[in-house]
Amino acid sequence: LLLHAAIGSSRRWYSMVPALSRHHRIIRMDLRGHGASDVPDPSSPFSLARLAKDTLTLMDELGLGKVHILGNSAGGYVGQRLAIDNPERVKSLVLYGSTPGLTRSQVSTWVPHMGAIGIRPFLAETISDRFPVDAVDPRFVEWFLDEAANNDLPFIQRFVGHMSTVDMMEEIRAIRCPVLMIAPGAEPVGHASTYEDM
Repeated sequence: LLLHAAIGSSRRWYSMVPALSRHHRIIRMDLRGHGASDVPDPSSPFSLARLAKDTLTLMDELGLGKVHILGNSAGGYVGQRLAIDNPERVKSLVLYGSTPGLTRSQVSTWVPHMGAIGIRPFLAETISDRFPVDAVDPRFVEWFLDEAANNDLPFIQRFVGHMSTVDMMEEIRAIRCPVLMIAPGAEPVGHASTYEDM
């Protein structure tokens, strides 16, 4: 089960699917309010627990008992929440640039700035936080920005704002499945020491 980052979609995993599908059945899910999923009504309850419940519902619909989860950033938060609360459903957890939440970051400053200028301009301004721009095909960067801009700005602000309040550091000790953490070489969002703490 592949869970993408905030401001993304399941399409972000496209290059990994061919290699992984040689060995596993692959499920790529659009998180609530992202990609092709419906954007929730502004008055509807929203939380990390709600995202985890969405994931369990999909697993149940597909008849999946226990899965390997690969989560990038916010997708990793969902994976951690599942591994903490529903350990019987998670075989293993791979976390790509995913700490136990964003309280130890400057992400809360993103929300007003993104609201003022829009998703695509915001990500374009901060693209070097996401890629070594000199080493990445410029067409990929444009694709990444275009894909992100397809998301609904008010919901993304709500999503990122909520994630900036998430801190599962004291709970992750409850995770019992094998975990592989892949930390960025430079941590532009939070603090690199968080991975050591994990």
